[in-house]
Amino acid sequence: DRERAAAVIQTARTMKRTLLTWAEAERLLAAYGIHAVENLVATEEEQAVRYARAVGYPVVMKAIRQAVTQETGMRGVQLNLLNGDAVRKAFRTIRDSVIATYGKESFLGVSIQRMIRRSGYELVLSSRIDPQFGPVMVFSAGGRLGAALKDRAFALPPLTATLARRMMEQTR
Repeated sequence: DRERAAAVIQTARTMKRTLLTWAEAERLLAAYGIHAVENLVATEEEQAVRYARAVGYPVVMKAIRQAVTQETGMRGVQLNLLNGDAVRKAFRTIRDSVIATYGKESFLGVSIQRMIRRSGYELVLSSRIDPQFGPVMVFSAGGRLGAALKDRAFALPPLTATLARRMMEQTR
């Protein structure tokens, strides 16, 4: 639904942001019929524990902060959390890392999601505004594989299915 997608983007623009929050990104995906794992946002440690219990263990926890584009390098992602104690420790680790790296005002909470175990690849599809070309789509492997390969493909939107496929074929 283009109207719902436009509303999500307009919200970010109104707040003078060029990046969507996790919740906004989920709403944008849902507007196009793309399903995502349930995502709960916790701003306090005990709230994170309650949410982890609600979605079911094991969980993954990710940092939420303004302009986050890569959480892994700053210990902003904690995987396979099996119980409340692990969630508490992960919350403190993420919070302290964000504050130490970006300042106290940058920490907006954490995203809690059920840990999904599937074989396959973690992929990243993002967009940027290039000063010369305008909007640019970026496709790459995600997670540790993406960090190790440093293999990306770029394309200018709008993309047809064929152009999107060609962009993916440019990567290893």
